[in-house]
Amino acid sequence: MKKQLFINVVIIIGSLAFSQDLQSLVNKANNKIKSSDLASAENLLQNVLDTDPSFAPARIAFSKIWLAKGDLSKANEYATLAVRIDEGSRPWWEELNEIRSGIQNAQKYIQQSNFDEAFDVYESITKKYPYFSLAYYYMGIAKYKQKDVQTAALFFEKALKIYPDYQKAKKALNNVRRKVQK
Repeated sequence: MKKQLFINVVIIIGSLAFSQDLQSLVNKANNKIKSSDLASAENLLQNVLDTDPSFAPARIAFSKIWLAKGDLSKANEYATLAVRIDEGSRPWWEELNEIRSGIQNAQKYIQQSNFDEAFDVYESITKKYPYFSLAYYYMGIAKYKQKDVQTAALFFEKALKIYPDYQKAKKALNNVRRKVQK
């Protein structure tokens, strides 16, 4: 009886220490995401998932990487996996739905040529999620449609600072630069 209790205590302590170690790696990855070092964050998170594929905080952090890359669909995919693993991940999934709703509303404003209103929606998203490159890209588009190419360029550059391989932002910035040179 005492031997079994001892074994159970050792297992519980070991799993707690193991979980805390994985969480510290996720914390490091989250800091890398905030500093736009997405490749390092991905490597850390892949190590966590290789160790424990069911560690939901790593799935959420991967979701944030996809958000930084401007891919809401992939961000949602990882958030959904996290919720399936751990219902406690639902608040992040709900935040992504709020972002998606905001983007959709702003897109409607763009279609109605209400660029200031669209810009305000994108700006409110970036205040809460400053590492969301797509919102900065769309802010640049809104300014570009208002013929404010200098400001548009600044927002495309912000998107690229977050995610340097963001092809749509690179193309938009190149277009703006060509327009300015003419």
